[in-house]
Amino acid sequence: MVAVNFSMPANFQVLIPYFEGAKKSLGLPATQKSLLIWDAFKAHGCESVRKRVEEANILTADIPANLTHLLSPLDLTVNKSIKLQERQEFTDHFTKTVQRALEENPNIDVADIKLDTRKTVMRPLHASSLCKVHAMFKTDRGKQIILNGWRAAGIVDAVKDARTTVTDILDPFAELTL
Repeated sequence: MVAVNFSMPANFQVLIPYFEGAKKSLGLPATQKSLLIWDAFKAHGCESVRKRVEEANILTADIPANLTHLLSPLDLTVNKSIKLQERQEFTDHFTKTVQRALEENPNIDVADIKLDTRKTVMRPLHASSLCKVHAMFKTDRGKQIILNGWRAAGIVDAVKDARTTVTDILDPFAELTL
């Protein structure tokens, strides 16, 4: 059973347990700092959010406004994969709807076919696409997509540079070939 702290904003209910689990799985001490790369969303800059991030031992890298498409590893590769999968789920739903309508009435005008977009229909489609994306990112192909985002954002080069210039860094990825 997982306890949820309702006094903590929803995004911290995800982020902090994620960082804690990642540290544990990498064999890092709980005091190890984490890095959170985020955009210039106004709420990220408010004092209560900054304080909570600091208390959680999380360092932040703020991507300036209008530059996420160039600097955010997620925007460069990961989000595209998610959007493609969501589009495919919707396309499949649309195609099946049209196919069923034509099977029931071959003379129907395609413009008269109604697509059911109620939340009760769309939520399972969205959940299905997210499950498929999650499974894909666990594969070697998915991991490569993530790494490509880090490369495109320049983070891989920054890590390589840090490894050669900073000698007292605790590098949980030291054994990875970047």
